[in-house]
Amino acid sequence: MINVYEMLGKAFGIDEYELEEMLSENFGMYFRGLTIYVQAGKKKTRIGVNDIIYYYAYEARNLSSGCRTLAGIVGDWRNIDSLAKQCLEIYKVLKRDELQKIAHKFGMELKKN
Repeated sequence: MINVYEMLGKAFGIDEYELEEMLSENFGMYFRGLTIYVQAGKKKTRIGVNDIIYYYAYEARNLSSGCRTLAGIVGDWRNIDSLAKQCLEIYKVLKRDELQKIAHKFGMELKKN
């Protein structure tokens, strides 16, 4: 079985238990396999790689609204943008190949780390 927190802890240079606590406290984030889920209010929302790429292709560019949407979660742009950045960094570790493949379809490229 894959220990997502161990993988991310090594990639980010942080103790896996601290990482798990930080993600659950800040975003209500948890994993099923290599997929991110977020507890937003009473609703559990899956945030997939497609959702992240779509956000950066369309939502992040919208400067006219103070509200943004990520995988059906609507909120203040600062909170949604922070969540999207966190998810992007996580998927760069967990699903980099898939992330690159889908980004390429939108004419986007990942920055080198």
